[in-house]
Amino acid sequence: MPDKKALPPGIVKAENFAIIKTDTEQVLSTLRENLGTDGLQPWDLDRVGVPPGGGSHWMVPTVDGDPNPEKELVGVLVYQKQVRAWWERDIDDGGGGGPPDCRSSDGIHGQGKMAEKIDGRLCQNCPAAQWGSGRKGSRGQDCRLMRQMFLMRKDDVLPCLVTIPPTSLRASKKFLLGLFQRQRTYWSVIIGIGLNPTKSQTGQPFSQVTFRVISAMSPELTDKFAAVKNSLAPVFEKAGVE
Repeated sequence: MPDKKALPPGIVKAENFAIIKTDTEQVLSTLRENLGTDGLQPWDLDRVGVPPGGGSHWMVPTVDGDPNPEKELVGVLVYQKQVRAWWERDIDDGGGGGPPDCRSSDGIHGQGKMAEKIDGRLCQNCPAAQWGSGRKGSRGQDCRLMRQMFLMRKDDVLPCLVTIPPTSLRASKKFLLGLFQRQRTYWSVIIGIGLNPTKSQTGQPFSQVTFRVISAMSPELTDKFAAVKNSLAPVFEKAGVE
């Protein structure tokens, strides 16, 4: 994968990102001044989820409160990780609409009702995290495994949190492995995250998340995004499913 690539008209370049044109330490200093002792918390970040019912557009939060529909999310990943969430009540019975009854912010150690019963609170030992444990005969896992992607967009100095559902986990892993195959870190490329409306084997509509590389960055710009990643990593590590 080349470091530089001709970009179509209208496609943003990495050097034009607001976070790149601003000193990272100055951004953090301003953040501390604005928020005081409360500091930045994971739940302060804008969250973007896959739309239900096979939607083709992301609904992106805006300052005025009205979400903006976007066909593709474009930006640079500054962090990513897997998380888990389990609800005691099935979604069809009213579960899933509130905080999970058990969760994991790293996909490894659980916290909640199910984790309390597991030696070492290890998710891999939990019966709800085994394939085939899904409810109503599902071959999936009763405890939802998801990937959180922290995407820095062109005009922002804080990323939005994009949650990749179980149905698109394989696609996200394949994309990340593809970057590794080309000796690229995920923070060294500008990417596009899209939606492909489709149907499950039972005919239920849903949106498959798609990924593409828009352009690769120079080593200098990659280092700048690495600094952003390292500065905000402590906040990202605490993020879970709310």
